[in-house]
Amino acid sequence: MTLLCQKNSYLTEFSKAAIKSIQRNKLSVNGSKTLVDGYDIVLEDTIFFPEGGGQPFDIGTLDGKHVTDVRRNGDQAILFLPIDGDQQEPMFEVGNCPVQQIDWNRRFDHMQQHSAQHLITAIAINQFNLPTTSWSLGTETSFIEMDAKEIPESTIKTIEDTVNTKIRERVNVNVSYCKMDELDSVRFHREIPEDQRSENVRIVSIEGIDRNTCCGTHVSNLGDLQIIKLLFSQKGKKGKSQLYFLAGNRVLKYIANAFKREQSLTTMLKCPSEELVSMVEKTQKTVKRLQKNCLTALRELGKIEAERYLSLTEPPKFFTLHRKEGEFDFISIFMNTIGNDPIISERLILLSVADDSLCNNSGGQILLAGNIELVTKSSELACQHFQAKGSVQRGQFRGRISDVSKLSKLEDLIPIIMAEEWTDAPVVSSVPDMVEIKLFGRWSTSDVQVSDISLTVSFDYIAVKEKFARYLPHSSGRYAQKRFRKAQCPIVERLTNSMMMHGRNNGKKLMAVRIGSSNSYAIKKKDELERVAKSNR
Repeated sequence: MTLLCQKNSYLTEFSKAAIKSIQRNKLSVNGSKTLVDGYDIVLEDTIFFPEGGGQPFDIGTLDGKHVTDVRRNGDQAILFLPIDGDQQEPMFEVGNCPVQQIDWNRRFDHMQQHSAQHLITAIAINQFNLPTTSWSLGTETSFIEMDAKEIPESTIKTIEDTVNTKIRERVNVNVSYCKMDELDSVRFHREIPEDQRSENVRIVSIEGIDRNTCCGTHVSNLGDLQIIKLLFSQKGKKGKSQLYFLAGNRVLKYIANAFKREQSLTTMLKCPSEELVSMVEKTQKTVKRLQKNCLTALRELGKIEAERYLSLTEPPKFFTLHRKEGEFDFISIFMNTIGNDPIISERLILLSVADDSLCNNSGGQILLAGNIELVTKSSELACQHFQAKGSVQRGQFRGRISDVSKLSKLEDLIPIIMAEEWTDAPVVSSVPDMVEIKLFGRWSTSDVQVSDISLTVSFDYIAVKEKFARYLPHSSGRYAQKRFRKAQCPIVERLTNSMMMHGRNNGKKLMAVRIGSSNSYAIKKKDELERVAKSNR
């Protein structure tokens, strides 16, 4: 049976065919793995073309309801209409004659590409003995697979000139039918389906050029192709070549898009279109040179940062360093410079670099190194709560994090793990002539240190290091080393108020209240501390 769409490919609307059957079905639409609930509808005849012959199916509407898929079953075309919302009852009844409307832009595009393929194939075999083995009609470009290892540029140029000459001559394209035993004079490369071999076989003829078996929709005259552009050829499978082409409206669309890109590049590169290629080449060389220079500088910086870390009199228990403009080479150089220094096994190091220095929430790479127990626990924390992905190998965790802006929260949580691991809190960098005093109930005497100089002057400040330093008010002349800061917190009458004012959240403010109330004895011992400080001079 021949469908109405094959008899008249230019028919866009039809309403004289009754519905033969309606059946509930679930179908995958547009390549999606999700099944869509809907109805399969078969009409007495249809202008909707089912997929076949390398040509995709038509889409459109049936009484305004969307037809999203059309497939062939023997001599019938099955139209699939997805269910709209909570609809349960069929939207049509058997015997109704709904209005069929196809998406003409899609149909005409398929007609142009399909007829162009027939014409290119015929010229290629007639003039250059290049047989076509298959073809593919894509959404942007199409290609014809030819039985040749390569297709010379001169051959492509000749084929293109010839097919466009035939278009200008407005050669007719006709459809006819013949029996299977009459196909000797017909060029055909596709196997005729078993369910159609007993019927008349459809022949598409380009007058004086080609006769080919085909079930698809075609233009009635080569003039409707407008133009054919052969883009390029590339190697295909099994020693064959793929010849890419555009036809009709796709050529116009391609030119429009290419012109817009050219205009954009001309504006960005500030040069005429004729100089775009040379300007891009120049820019690429410059970028390559700058990338090399940046990489060299980054490696040197990694070495300098590592040497600075090693030069610390007493490196912090938890050291973190982030470079938003870095690459993993920075981390590698840093760790290679540190090497197997014994001090690392007693501490934890967190290094990170961002993928995009211009984006605050860019992804990035992180490395945790040092004490293996801390590395393991910290990496588990990073993976569970900060979507880090990686693994611990050779005592180090290397991984990726989706948002480097979250690293500050990770840095806040890691000291809590460290407090659980060590009874002593992180050590403060040594400062000459320091008098130690236990201020925080659960911290060791190494947590808080009082300078004899401060005591002698007014006993106004206590130097605090590490865990709570970032929550304290800081003087402009504070000492700062990486992310660990020695902050000066006023103690006389202002310890609790200052920490309450500058604490980041209520939890830290409550901690400030506890610290202030439980350690008020330090103020009472002012005279005693002054005497101790003076005696140590």
